[in-house]
Amino acid sequence: MSKFNRIHLVVLDSVGIGAAPDSDKFFNAGVADTDSDTLGHISETAGLTVPNMAKIGLGNIPRPVPLKTVPAEDNPTGYVTK
Repeated sequence: MSKFNRIHLVVLDSVGIGAAPDSDKFFNAGVADTDSDTLGHISETAGLTVPNMAKIGLGNIPRPVPLKTVPAEDNPTGYVTK
């Protein structure tokens, strides 16, 4: 087993990385929550510049549509998941 000198855990809880599989069961003002994707919408409209998070692998998180301004890393320095 590898020995790590440091481990940094970053939890992006409720950041909005895409709709959950059961999002059609939840409503906001009568509208299903199927379009919830805060990071995707920021990336599309204003651009998302997060170079350190990109290196860790933010663009590698499985999603239906890749983040427009955060490309996937071939060799991410961290582990990411949704």
